[in-house]
Amino acid sequence: MWNDFEIAEPDDNWVLLEETGRDAIIAWFAGPENVCRAPRSGEGEKVRVTVSQAGGTEVRYEPLADRDRVTAEDSIDEYLSDAGIPARPRGYRWFLRVPAGCDSPGSFLSTLHRKINTAPPAGSPTPKSWNPVIQRVVGDLYS
Repeated sequence: MWNDFEIAEPDDNWVLLEETGRDAIIAWFAGPENVCRAPRSGEGEKVRVTVSQAGGTEVRYEPLADRDRVTAEDSIDEYLSDAGIPARPRGYRWFLRVPAGCDSPGSFLSTLHRKINTAPPAGSPTPKSWNPVIQRVVGDLYS
C-alpha cells in the first residue's frame, strides 16, 4: 500500500511528518488521499543534537550522516513491524495534508499528537496497541 502514496512536491497545505515510527503509523492510517511523499535529497539535512550537562542544556544542529539516516529508517521499520504495518519505501520525506480550516500546519500536527497522547491504550502500550487510537484520531480529524 505504501506505493499508492503519491510522489509530489507538497505546497503550504502539507506538513512534514517527523521521522518517527509514530508519525509513520499516522501516515499509514491517514492513507494516500491525505499523505504524499517527496524524494529525499540528503543535501543540507541536519539533525538536532541536545546535550544536557550540569551546567545546562546545549542544542545544536549537525549534518545528517548517511549512517544516521539508515539507523533512523531501520528504527522506523522496526516500529512499523511491531505495529503490524509493512515497512515504508526508503528515501522519502513524508507529508500530511492539512485539513481546511486549520490555523497552521504546525498547529494541526500539534493538535494531532495531543489528541493521540490524551487517549493512550490501556496497560503497557506497544506500537500495535496504539493503532486503534491513531486510526480513530486521524479519522476524526479528516471526517
